Amino acid sequence: MTQTTGLGAGTGVEASTRVLVGLTVLAGALLSVQARVNGSLASELGSSVVTALVSFSVGTAALLILVVAARRWQRARHARSERPLRWWWFCGGLGGAFLVATSALAVPRIGVALLGVGIVAGQTVGSLVVDEVGLSPRGRQPITVFRAVGAALAVAALAIGAMADRRELMLGLFALIALAGGGVAAQQAANGHLQRLTGEPLVAALISFSVGTVALALLAVVLTASGQVGSLSWPGEPGLYLGGLCGATYITLAAAAVGRLGVLRLTLASVAGQLLGAVLLDVVRPAVGDSVEVGTVVATALTFVAVLISGRGGRARR
Repeated sequence: MTQTTGLGAGTGVEASTRVLVGLTVLAGALLSVQARVNGSLASELGSSVVTALVSFSVGTAALLILVVAARRWQRARHARSERPLRWWWFCGGLGGAFLVATSALAVPRIGVALLGVGIVAGQTVGSLVVDEVGLSPRGRQPITVFRAVGAALAVAALAIGAMADRRELMLGLFALIALAGGGVAAQQAANGHLQRLTGEPLVAALISFSVGTVALALLAVVLTASGQVGSLSWPGEPGLYLGGLCGATYITLAAAAVGRLGVLRLTLASVAGQLLGAVLLDVVRPAVGDSVEVGTVVATALTFVAVLISGRGGRARR
């Protein structure tokens, strides 16, 4: 009887984990939608920083409404945790702000699919580092041969995707995108710790978004004061202002899932959805003058192989 109960419990955990992975894939696809929406808004406004500020402000407002309406803040205040507080847990929003601003800058220049390839490389390598040094709420997961090979393959895929682009090869922009992807890996770890501290993924996401919004607001003020942000032409299409809702959905689910999946596995699932969403967007609704190149498809396929390889082996160590 005991063995049967144990088997049932194990099967239930695996089933719930698979559901969590599937939801993370769907949430990852929303990041591609967010990148497309924010890219269009940035083209209209002429400022990637202001676009990122709009996206974060909308996401913060939506999360605040949900937290207040569902009384999640009161529940978080009464949460108890014996774990010591770390200052960097509250800085995850900086990684997200950097990614959104970079995406808004890059999408009009390279397209959503190539943006996804660049972020994949940064996220994969960043997740390896975060897991290796033990920043993940799941504990330390050492770098294995499989993980190292997967990360190298992801970087190779990035190079192939960059060479396949018919426009000017912007190595600096690709490096910036990869760096932003690495910041997302650190953000996922920080938000996971906040979720464990408060017991509320919505509150963790709200803290992350609030920090990102403040950082972007300060940057926008500095750029405006220095004359780098001129007069803005605000578009009248409401849909261009809703990218933050996609980001808020993803960050909330990621905060809830990272403790179960770990940073690397969470990254693999979200990257899978992100790349699928990116390619589908470029196929179904390509931006003006944009299309899916054979090299981009090859790079995307290689990245899928990379994330599968890098996900093999490596148990968490406390």
